[in-house]
Amino acid sequence: MGARNHHLIVEHLDRLQGSIVEIGAGRCEGSTDFFAGIAACRPDLTYHSVDFDPEAHKVISKYAVKLSNMHAHQMMGEKFLEEILIPSGERVCWAYLDNFDWIYYAPEDQPVWLQKQIMRYAQFDLEMNNENSQRAHLEQARLIASIAADQCVIHFDDTQMNYLGYNGKGGTAVPWLLLQGWRVIYGDNSNVACANF
Repeated sequence: MGARNHHLIVEHLDRLQGSIVEIGAGRCEGSTDFFAGIAACRPDLTYHSVDFDPEAHKVISKYAVKLSNMHAHQMMGEKFLEEILIPSGERVCWAYLDNFDWIYYAPEDQPVWLQKQIMRYAQFDLEMNNENSQRAHLEQARLIASIAADQCVIHFDDTQMNYLGYNGKGGTAVPWLLLQGWRVIYGDNSNVACANF
């Protein structure tokens, strides 16, 4: 969360055809603003921004009313993919997965802002923990892979690549994608992006 590596899409923009999916809308971090700019410049791409939180939905809805190729969805990412995107027949060319936040702190060291965020998730009957974060990202990756365009990137925020393998939100999803023939095209201490081309 907070990383600016969503800009990676610019390196591949000329090859993208299909839909851009952002699961976990930006909260003053820039990803939603940035992808809305891409949608404005590329009206041939469809942009879906998805977040379960009504506060985030207010932000993404402001763009969606202005851009005919942008759609705001207030729901869980997996539900959006299963109930809306897969039945639509759309193909995903870029997915930015920055939802179901990752907890970097031990329970006794959690700052007040994180405790409030955990309570916010609980208001929606969601338990914010790292196991649930990885479970959600793995399911989203599986669903996106099933409707991936011929050239598709799945980009995981808060995912680390190091000599031990992968950790963070995409810690189980990245190895699954690699087993399906995808490859890592970008990785650092906070983001990993996988491509099927």
